[in-house]
Amino acid sequence: MTRYILAGLLCLAASADTPEAPGSIFDTDSGAPGLTGGIADPDAPVENILPDKEEDPMGHALANMELRQKVAQLMVVTMEGSHAPSVADLAYLKSYTPGGAIIPRILKPTYAAIYVTKLRGVEQVSGIPLWIGTNIYRLTRSEREDFNEFVQLPSPLSLAAANDERVTRDVAQLLAEHLSLMGFNLHLGPSLEMAPTLPGAEGTVYTLGSDPAFIGGAFGIMRDVFRDHGVLAVPLGFPGGGANRARKTSAVLLTPSATLVETDLAPYIQAIAGGSPIIHVGNTLVPTLDPASPPACVSEAVIGGLLRRDLGYQGIILAGPMDTQDVAGLLDPAVAAIRALSYGADMIYWNAAGNSEMRAVDNIVLAVKDGRLSEEVIDRALKRVLDYKFEHRQAEVMALKEKKAAPLEKQAQLAKRVQAIERQAVTVVQNRGGVLPLRKDASMPIGVTGVVGVETLAKGLEKHIKPISRQLITTARHIGEIKDFEIRRVTSHIRGIRTVVLILTDTDRPGGQVALIKALKEKGVNVVVVLLGYPSNLPHLAIADAIVLAYCDPAKYEQTIGSMADILAGEAPIGFMHVPGDIRVPVGVSKRYNAFDLVRVPSGRLPISLSDRFTVGLSAPYDPQYTVKRVQWDFGNGKKSKSQETLHTYNEPGRYLVSLSVTSKKGETAAYTFYVVADAGGP
Repeated sequence: MTRYILAGLLCLAASADTPEAPGSIFDTDSGAPGLTGGIADPDAPVENILPDKEEDPMGHALANMELRQKVAQLMVVTMEGSHAPSVADLAYLKSYTPGGAIIPRILKPTYAAIYVTKLRGVEQVSGIPLWIGTNIYRLTRSEREDFNEFVQLPSPLSLAAANDERVTRDVAQLLAEHLSLMGFNLHLGPSLEMAPTLPGAEGTVYTLGSDPAFIGGAFGIMRDVFRDHGVLAVPLGFPGGGANRARKTSAVLLTPSATLVETDLAPYIQAIAGGSPIIHVGNTLVPTLDPASPPACVSEAVIGGLLRRDLGYQGIILAGPMDTQDVAGLLDPAVAAIRALSYGADMIYWNAAGNSEMRAVDNIVLAVKDGRLSEEVIDRALKRVLDYKFEHRQAEVMALKEKKAAPLEKQAQLAKRVQAIERQAVTVVQNRGGVLPLRKDASMPIGVTGVVGVETLAKGLEKHIKPISRQLITTARHIGEIKDFEIRRVTSHIRGIRTVVLILTDTDRPGGQVALIKALKEKGVNVVVVLLGYPSNLPHLAIADAIVLAYCDPAKYEQTIGSMADILAGEAPIGFMHVPGDIRVPVGVSKRYNAFDLVRVPSGRLPISLSDRFTVGLSAPYDPQYTVKRVQWDFGNGKKSKSQETLHTYNEPGRYLVSLSVTSKKGETAAYTFYVVADAGGP
């Protein structure tokens, strides 16, 4: 195969200077639409001149491409149609067949399967594998949940809050099943950019948090699970900093270059070490890496210097999108695309499939013919892309049927899976006076109010405590603020209420949220805030008695709220405090071990840093006695105990693996291990 590929590339290179020469492989007079057909000897069999299509499909494809087709294959474009390719999409795909097509958003899984099937027709005509991709979170997101037939998916920030390999794998499996059943073979994500550090930047639940080690590890799990389902995961946002975007400004990477390796770059370095075949370079400004501070996707220092030379990355680089204001405000998109390719990018990403992209293809072709860009750059990039595509091509391309994706619309079973995952992420960050968990004796009567999910949470709590009063704050979701008249209405109906659970979201301005909490506190009630979404408002809400975080998109919250009632009532998943290093004890001396010193209930932790008080890793667990049913110690020397608190003595020196298994009243079991070193010389 290598011989045919090299022969094809040499043939292309030799012909580049004389594209009009008689018999050139660029001759398009054969009449075959979109393919070249001229050969040096019209009477010679084609298979004697060109690589065999069956034996060497990639070499055959390369040998039959004219320059414009090769350039078009380096484009990844976003489709316009919302239910199927639009007329404009189809016209574009026929004239400028790209290497990848992205479906941005759709209402139901079966529509996605139909859409993908139509796009597969492009691949069948061209003979070149087509990446059909999406971002699963963008695809399934809708401003109104009742218009969307996808189940709520756990957000990346929920994964970071759970901080558990098993949970990450469960979510990766769930996402990969969705993508595979709908027919996608490419996923734009996850982003490996850390949560924002820039004051005023708007955070998002679509980040994997502030811990670079977790981000890199989580991506490795997702990449491998996606690959097992035939989906290529694209780590987004190299070299980082993309979340540092204040309103109406460009994102900027502010981390000093001396600390980049330990922070923003660390997840990408893990991805490279793990063999990721593709990396996306984003539009973040990079003043600490490039004195000119262009967007990263058009920076030679970032693409050719940092990624290719310093990190030694030899995989596919996807750069862009080029048709955003971040780039277009500085460079013509076509010029930007030429620069990115010349610096070492292999593919160019576009937010649309239309005039900008077509114009860029034509300008790249002109740049090659004018000598401003070497055709070797195009051939090298295309070979890198096609090497991967043909090597990982599915053995059989089958038309997808709607029924393959239909199970994704039967949400009952999927909803249970999501609820089980969401439970692991819920985080208590404040619990003054032991207000949580809610209890019949200490918390009643209880009221539930808030801007979303009031009825769902109230019904869930009534399984534990009755009765529950409820009031929905109706206007805040539409205007983004809790107004004074709503505060008066809520506080005038809480007579006799001892505890109020207040559901807030990250879409409401904090001023009204704080005013409502103060008004409730003035009435003498305990206030438990349940904050949904990115918790940027958290520092403002510290006047509440208890604060519980969940990291769902506030536009799609049903499964999160469905899991919240049990946690508020004490039936929470069990996590563990981290034991740093070995515990040292003297030989022959009894030491007291208390399971409740290690148990964390609920299991979630704050996945980002927001202030000096609310930092990454924070949790304020409540008393485990309301959750834990059984405890099992194994001290690694043949001795065990079922007591919550127990004394144990090591009579022989050594390093012992201690395991603690804890079972909740719901029958859920969690386990933790750590080492104890018994030292004859004492601690």
